[in-house]
Amino acid sequence: SNPPGAIQNYLIYMCTFILDYIFTRGFADSLMEEKQKVEASVETAEQIAEFLSKFDLDTSEEILSNTKDSLPPKLHIAFTSILKNLKIYRPFLPDALFDSEDTVLSPGLPGAVPPGTGGEDVAIVFTDIQGSTSIWEACPVAMKRALKTHNRAIREVMELYQGYEVKTIGDSFMVAFESADDAVGFGLAVQLGLLKSAWPGELLESVASCQKDADNMWGGLRVRVGVHCGPVDIEYNPITGRFDYFGNTVNVAARVEAASVGGGVAVTPDVLSGVDARAHPYVEVPIGAMTLKGVTGTTRLSVLVPAELHGRRSYIEGHYRSAKGNRRESNASRNSSVHTATQEAPVTKLDQLSSVTIACVEKR
Repeated sequence: SNPPGAIQNYLIYMCTFILDYIFTRGFADSLMEEKQKVEASVETAEQIAEFLSKFDLDTSEEILSNTKDSLPPKLHIAFTSILKNLKIYRPFLPDALFDSEDTVLSPGLPGAVPPGTGGEDVAIVFTDIQGSTSIWEACPVAMKRALKTHNRAIREVMELYQGYEVKTIGDSFMVAFESADDAVGFGLAVQLGLLKSAWPGELLESVASCQKDADNMWGGLRVRVGVHCGPVDIEYNPITGRFDYFGNTVNVAARVEAASVGGGVAVTPDVLSGVDARAHPYVEVPIGAMTLKGVTGTTRLSVLVPAELHGRRSYIEGHYRSAKGNRRESNASRNSSVHTATQEAPVTKLDQLSSVTIACVEKR
């Protein structure tokens, strides 16, 4: 048998070991929690610093207000001071600093390699915000913030699908893709991404088309997307440092977008035949044959919506029923009237985006 002293020493040793384990484990857990807090604060600090470096004051201020508890007090005070100073000096700084992310000269544009340089067919996408002019008039401050959210959402998805940003005018994008499948995947993902974006409260409250619905099918800016694919001519633009695309394919894509409706992706049969529905689940709304400006004959169109946004179908069908009814009334009115003069249609952003293309087609 063991002497009493040995048992006592053994018990003391075990108690010491257990206490040491408890305190060490607790200390380790505390260190892990502190490490996670530091990592979170570093990530937040990097995010704020990135937006401040881009002079995106609205987003920086929003992040600061939402992450006050996750940043060290001194760091939060420093960022707040920088933001305050930038706001003070804002009137004396050039506008180009604050609009740099929207220019085609930005070095961070998605798409390092332009598709079609080897003569292969290309899928061309045009996007545009529905009713943007009236939204700018109704709430210009909120729309300025919303446009940055819109551009950021589109470029994030563009990078994911390896799209090549050709150019932008205002809130309209022209993007090139290697395949129709990538182009449609981009368009569907854009609709989902925009719905999930954080939009300014004033926009959601003041603009009827931007309000959220009970079924979570709508919310925020509504964007039209049009896609067509085929052969293109491609040329390097030394001014922008980007490649530009020309030809009938581009012209048709532009007109398909103009005939589309916010919240959907309008496509031609050539595009639809190249889409993998398993990779990009969607609901198809057949529109039928339409006459597109500058395009010979009629073009059959379908509008696709993400499968999880299937509730948009009724709105899209209603939009085209209404549009067809308006065209019939307009045609009847023209047939019963005599016009002695013609009036030129106003030049739109879409016309500006594709004007070079159309001129090039006419020359050739």
